[in-house]
Amino acid sequence: MTDKNPNRPVSKNQKKSRSKKQTKKPLKLVKLANQPQHGLFPPNVSFAQIQPPDGFRSVSTTQALMEYASPIMDIAPLPTNDIKRANEIFNVATEIWNYTIDESILKEGKKSEKEMLSLISQRLGLDQDKANEFLSMMVERKDFLFPDEVQPKGTPFMFLRKQVSYLISKFNNEEPNLSKKILYPNVTEIGLVENIDKLDQYIAASADYGQFEKLLLEVQDTVFERFKI
Repeated sequence: MTDKNPNRPVSKNQKKSRSKKQTKKPLKLVKLANQPQHGLFPPNVSFAQIQPPDGFRSVSTTQALMEYASPIMDIAPLPTNDIKRANEIFNVATEIWNYTIDESILKEGKKSEKEMLSLISQRLGLDQDKANEFLSMMVERKDFLFPDEVQPKGTPFMFLRKQVSYLISKFNNEEPNLSKKILYPNVTEIGLVENIDKLDQYIAASADYGQFEKLLLEVQDTVFERFKI
């Protein structure tokens, strides 16, 4: 049956029931200006090209931004009941990140220092002096954690500097009793090497992750098992 009076007023109860059906807007993660836009791996990218140098570890661009933004979360924790405000706070990290990038690389012009200080003061509630100190600290933090000279080209990863150091005692090479007998690979180990070769082929062909996820997990389990032995 159709409603013969489409312009009739809506009751308060009807408005309330409709508002309950509306879902909360998710927290948006703004893409970094230098985030790769292509597939998982471009053609001809080998494992060696995505291995981080000493003192660094590989992270996705999302992980990179979350790590970079941690000082902002300490100053202004993200509110759980105000998505718009949470986005405003979190996006300060993206704005500062893009501010550190050479303007010739950005597709759009970046904010001036004056605009950045105004944005930080407004969104994080800092006075002018503290906003200036915070901006300088975040620029130095970007250069320290993600130096441009070590970043991989044409991959969806970034290299993050490790901030934790471990004291490892010198290994006593005379202690273990090494066998001089040659240990030939068994069927499992031969299959592992073959599967690693298959993975390399998937990556070289820029295959979708879903195509080799099962194989990757199988290789991971086998490596862990052999290492434990």
